[in-house]
Amino acid sequence: MNNKSFLGMLLIAFLAVAGLTACSDDGDNLTSIAGTEWYGSHVVSTTTNEGVKKVHTAILGFIFSEDGTSSTVETGIETLVSANRVTKYVNYSPLTHSVTLTESPNSSTIEYYGVIEGESMQVQRCVDGKLSDEVIKLEKIK
Repeated sequence: MNNKSFLGMLLIAFLAVAGLTACSDDGDNLTSIAGTEWYGSHVVSTTTNEGVKKVHTAILGFIFSEDGTSSTVETGIETLVSANRVTKYVNYSPLTHSVTLTESPNSSTIEYYGVIEGESMQVQRCVDGKLSDEVIKLEKIK
């Protein structure tokens, strides 16, 4: 192989590595959700001790940390004053614009799965490792 061919192959290899590095989803992949807040509501039904079924509007909110690695999940029923807040860990995929929230950073058990579509997010809860049929639409507030 002559010197010119070798330099040409070296240049192609360098450009390929540079292209892969530029397309890498490490580091900046959380910037689109970092520091944002998303809220939505859905209908839930409860049954009282007397067997009376009541319908409520439930609230779901995701408040992402400034670095995008965790989220406070806010849940509650609209007619009640209090809300539950728990911290979940975030895995964001910029290729699919999807967000998964887990109990711990190393957990493979997904608790919430969301797909971002512009200023809204379609969210499903995971129960026993399976996505629920109910899709909750959250709107980006901040």
